[in-house]
Amino acid sequence: GIRVIDFGSSCYENRRLYRYIQSRFYRSPEVILGLDYTTAIDRWSLGAMLVELHTGIPLFDGRTEAQQLQRIVGLCGPIPAPMVSESSKKAQFFHRPATPQYPSAEPSDRAAIPHSERFTSEDGEEVAWWLLTPPAPRHVRDLNVILGTNAGGPDGRRAGQAGHEPEVYAEFVDFVKGLLIIDPVKRMSVDDALAHPFMAPAVRQQMERMEQVREQREQQQQQPQ
Repeated sequence: GIRVIDFGSSCYENRRLYRYIQSRFYRSPEVILGLDYTTAIDRWSLGAMLVELHTGIPLFDGRTEAQQLQRIVGLCGPIPAPMVSESSKKAQFFHRPATPQYPSAEPSDRAAIPHSERFTSEDGEEVAWWLLTPPAPRHVRDLNVILGTNAGGPDGRRAGQAGHEPEVYAEFVDFVKGLLIIDPVKRMSVDDALAHPFMAPAVRQQMERMEQVREQREQQQQQPQ
């Protein structure tokens, strides 16, 4: 398992929070949008890294933050409207709120789904935020396809291997989806992650190791000096 990851840009919760806090491929939506953040950003990074470790390819491989948002929306769906509204960087990434029809002369060339959740404007109109550059069709993806849930893993490379059955992949996908919820408040918590069925074997193994260590220490203490 992973024991230590680069802590070069980490910070303490009770100290100054930096705007450059995560490498771009693993940067959470709230950091990209310039919003306040918590340790939930680490759970986002974990979700992205778990997929990359399994496929060998970065999940969100944008060369810019704008491209990162494209990739995120293409996989995870619309961004909560309050996150966009409160962002100090929304003008860099989004058109002004418009009706749920892409604000372009050629809307047929664009995705029909808004890039933020719909909300009611001050004029009482249902509107949504739209990315200045929307996801390309190849970036509108499904995690089950990326991980090969029903195909024996990515490109079928792990077909027939123990631990790579469809039901195991289904648990893995559900686990990663919980870590990649765009809204940090709704993102899977650490406690929920540890209690997730996908983590059960690893947690059980760790508990068994801890019990073995405890028993060994007790035996050593009982030995005559």
